[in-house]
Amino acid sequence: MPRTMIPASKTRKSLSGKLAKASTRYGVSSATVEDLKRELKTETLADYIRALVDEAPALTAEQRERLALLLRGSTSEKPTYDLLDSVPRAAEEVKEKPGVHAATRPE
Repeated sequence: MPRTMIPASKTRKSLSGKLAKASTRYGVSSATVEDLKRELKTETLADYIRALVDEAPALTAEQRERLALLLRGSTSEKPTYDLLDSVPRAAEEVKEKPGVHAATRPE
C-alpha cells in the first residue's frame, strides 16, 4: 500500500522542533524525549486521520462505531462485526491439538 504524504500541522511541526532540541539537550533515551516522541506520533496519526476523514464519504453509525473501537483499542465490547474474527477459531484449534499442554491452552 503506497504511503500518502500528509502535510504537517503547526502542532506537529512544533513538536518535531521540540523533539530535536530535547534529543540534543537530554539524550535520545530520556523520559522527556520519549514523551515528545509519543506526542509527535499521536499528532502524526491525528493529521493522517483528519486527512482521511476529510476526503472520505460520510460514514454510517456502524462504521463510526467500528473505527472508534479500533482507536480505543477496546475489545471488551463486542462490535457489530468481530475485530478479532480469527482468534476464537485459532484458540479452538489449539484446544483440539493433542500434545498441547493444558497450561498453554487459551481459556
